[in-house]
Amino acid sequence: MSGLLDRLRQRAGDRPAVDVLLPLVCVVSAVVYALHGFAGNMPRDSAFYIYGGQLVAEGVPPYVGLFDRTGPIAQLLPGAGVLGARLVGGDDIVGVRLLFMLITVACVAVAYLLGRDLFRSRVAGLAAAAAVLSFNSFNFYATSGPREKTFMALCLLAVLLALVHQRWATIGLLIAIGTLTWQPMFFGAFAGTVVAALLGVRTGKWRALLRVAVGGAVPTAVTVLAFLAVGHFRTFIEAFLLVNARYTSQPDATLQKVWTSLQNGYDWSVWGLLVGLVAALVAGVVAVWSHPRDWTPAAATLVGSAVMLLVTTYWTMGSYNAWPDSMVFVPFAALGLGAVAALVARYLPMPAAIAVVAVWSVVATSMAAHYSITDRNHMLDRHRQVVADMMHILTPDARLVSVHAPLPLVLTDQRNPSRFQIFGQGVKDYVDDIWPGGIRGYGRWVVRQEPTAIVLQAGHSPRWLMAAMEGEYVRVGEAHDITWFVDLDLGDRVEQARKVVRGK
Repeated sequence: MSGLLDRLRQRAGDRPAVDVLLPLVCVVSAVVYALHGFAGNMPRDSAFYIYGGQLVAEGVPPYVGLFDRTGPIAQLLPGAGVLGARLVGGDDIVGVRLLFMLITVACVAVAYLLGRDLFRSRVAGLAAAAAVLSFNSFNFYATSGPREKTFMALCLLAVLLALVHQRWATIGLLIAIGTLTWQPMFFGAFAGTVVAALLGVRTGKWRALLRVAVGGAVPTAVTVLAFLAVGHFRTFIEAFLLVNARYTSQPDATLQKVWTSLQNGYDWSVWGLLVGLVAALVAGVVAVWSHPRDWTPAAATLVGSAVMLLVTTYWTMGSYNAWPDSMVFVPFAALGLGAVAALVARYLPMPAAIAVVAVWSVVATSMAAHYSITDRNHMLDRHRQVVADMMHILTPDARLVSVHAPLPLVLTDQRNPSRFQIFGQGVKDYVDDIWPGGIRGYGRWVVRQEPTAIVLQAGHSPRWLMAAMEGEYVRVGEAHDITWFVDLDLGDRVEQARKVVRGK
């Protein structure tokens, strides 16, 4: 490893002017992800963000039309996808999913650049890119999303790459953009950046940190001014900061829970994730243990990334919900597997090293393609059919209300009567405090809106809503993870609705 660190101290200049591997990596990853298709099942959170994107495309600012605890960019990006689709007469969902597939391809490309530039080795870059491509979690959300964590991971990969090149203002900009997408990214990214700056900058350490602050201030100021301009600054502060600080409660994360969750999300690729994370930590520890007299940007990046990983792990274990939360670890795993490839290239003859990494890349790509093909499904088409059939049976002016089930709103292009849809992790307590009559008052208010149907996530039957619907609405059945309740005043149509839902 000391030999590798010596190599990291060398100046760049041995890379070709044109790197043909970069476009190859992009094309291969795009093909692999496209094999998964764009009509796959849509998880609740993905439908939630597409609904937010539809609102943004209609000119409604984030948080104003849809309450969310993540950053505003989590709704702005789907909004860009919706706008793009509508400009060409396309489907909203396909437009958003295509945009996020391109973002995922960009993650693979930046991972390649990170491995190549950090270790001065295209072999390492290829191994890092193959690592990202191999992770089933990224593959799933590439075309079955969107998820805000995909773009957050892209920002984090870009932060690591910018650390290698000591682009301090760019680093601050990227950290702020990533934080405005998913707030927890800030803690690890900032801590690691400070460490890398203090180690890797020979003179002007505080100037470098000042540039980080200035770079981060730009998107932050733009966001604040934008919400002030539209008169919703308080809404932004409450959703982005206060609700998370005062109300959000997270379940305890045991190692068994995390491991089971990772197996569900990554399947066989979980082993690549673990090996990469361990390798990233070892690389940082060895860099410190070697204590070079003159820290190079590359060696400082290794230490900074290890600090990022440790802080991120500590934060995640205190707020872990499901395997999508682990997507924040993908950049570090890619770096770690790139480090392994760099060691192979250091201690084996170059033809042998190329062969080893080529085998890994082929295996990773083949397994990713296998996952894309075998996991491909058309559940979205089934959702469309159920919703279309239900809307045909209900009254011509049928209105829906969603509680934990935003997909029917997305498919019918309807808007919820309130900005609240998902009530977990403290949101229910927040509504209980701010709504007249508390959360039960909100349930009664929903019923007073006299919607034709109320849709809920399957298995989610909040007492405050059930009590309000009693005698007014009847459950007609569950179809593809969505439970339908319809107005009893529909008469004979209630039984028709029951046949439609149960027939699916």
